[in-house]
Amino acid sequence: MTRTMISLLLGCSLLGCNSQVAPPDDIGRICEMLRLARFSDAEIVESSDDHGGFHGDGEYWAKLRISDATAVKLLSAAETDADWKPLSDIGDLRLLPLDSRLPLDSPSGIYFFRDFQPEWYPEYESNNRPPHDRNSYNFVFAVFDPETKQLFVYNLDT
Repeated sequence: MTRTMISLLLGCSLLGCNSQVAPPDDIGRICEMLRLARFSDAEIVESSDDHGGFHGDGEYWAKLRISDATAVKLLSAAETDADWKPLSDIGDLRLLPLDSRLPLDSPSGIYFFRDFQPEWYPEYESNNRPPHDRNSYNFVFAVFDPETKQLFVYNLDT
């Protein structure tokens, strides 16, 4: 029994046990990634996270339904943060490996893109290239659809 438990614990630490359920503070994590003030009146409708292992590579996905009041706050914050833009301005970011569940065709939607690679690895020469033209990806991409009051968040680390 002890041997089985040790093997199981060792296997989980080596392989990185993946979580498919939203942790209790997922909203805090999302707000931090998107540089938003924490909001508590949101419901996580769907989420998954397969980050794990020694390098922490993986994908994080979340779909949130937010209240009218939070939608107003989010739109207000987006007006002062240059990383929030109309979806019609997405341009070459479409070339990134984005999750197919992101509603990129939302007519009134706005998107947020934050490239973590220059923050985390400032010494990489590849930071001088566009994000879609790199060997690895470390970013968060979010879409807010004001008509449905839904926020979609996708984080990729490779």
